Amino acid sequence: MLTKGSAGNKGSAGKTPPKSTKSARAAMTEKEATAVDDSSVENVYFLNAFPIPNSVLRTSRVCVLSLLMVTGTLEAYTLRLIPIHIYGKVIHEFDPWFNFRASEYLDEHGWDAFFHWYDYMSWYPLGRPVGTTIFPGLQITSVLIRRALSMLGMSMTMNDVCCLIPAWFGSVATVLAALLAYETWGSFSGAAMTAGLFAILPAHLMRSMAGEYDNECIAMAAMLLTFYLWVRSLRNAGSWPIGVLTGLAYGYMVSTWGGFIFVLNMVALHAAVCVFADWMRGRYDASLLWAYSLFFWWARRLRRVCRPWGGPHSSPWSS
Repeated sequence: MLTKGSAGNKGSAGKTPPKSTKSARAAMTEKEATAVDDSSVENVYFLNAFPIPNSVLRTSRVCVLSLLMVTGTLEAYTLRLIPIHIYGKVIHEFDPWFNFRASEYLDEHGWDAFFHWYDYMSWYPLGRPVGTTIFPGLQITSVLIRRALSMLGMSMTMNDVCCLIPAWFGSVATVLAALLAYETWGSFSGAAMTAGLFAILPAHLMRSMAGEYDNECIAMAAMLLTFYLWVRSLRNAGSWPIGVLTGLAYGYMVSTWGGFIFVLNMVALHAAVCVFADWMRGRYDASLLWAYSLFFWWARRLRRVCRPWGGPHSSPWSS
């Protein structure tokens, strides 16, 4: 304050040439911000005697909140294993049993046979052309995980993998929900709280309990990954290339569940709201255009790749 006052006295006395209005306002704004920051810093004492540096406080806060987020993730995994502790590694409901059979068929007979498989045990008495009526992301993910674990020396049966995948991806979805909260609000405490709440969210628990081997068990994680990457691509002017990853995540989501249209519409709606907000403020954000263009190009491309929309004469995953 003394420095600001002396500068004003010198200018009024005419000893120094006056600065331009713009630079003077910028200087005053910077000084005022510094003064506010300095005044907002409060010393914290341990046992009312020993001052604690601010860096130690920030590090401690991050460690505590990280521990809370890890605890929420582990709690999400533990809750989803309750059916296994009670009933064992058993597939539940009707659709999960077909998905399990399809995963076994893909693992035993390979890619080409799977997409040309006509299953006479489904849709009796007509049977089911699996290659043109299935979202294969669930089966492909399960087979890849089982083979990757086998290469690492962790041999697991396809039944065990299919039973545990909902719990695994439920934990992944919890982490992604926390990342989305952090990217949206910039609050680490908000991310930790989101992880704790999402771990016990009933609407997600009912589709991600161990043994619930249905499309939604991994589609929710893919959906949250798409939303997180989309918001991340809008963080600053140089983050728009992440729109490519957003489109790839959306393509994976398309291969897992028929509710992919909700994700596409939500991203488009958010982009439209951002454009309207920029228009109201009289500005133009080119990074939003690039991020959405990259996302939409990859999203449309990968959405046409999946066999159920490829037409009767197209090969699996052809565009």
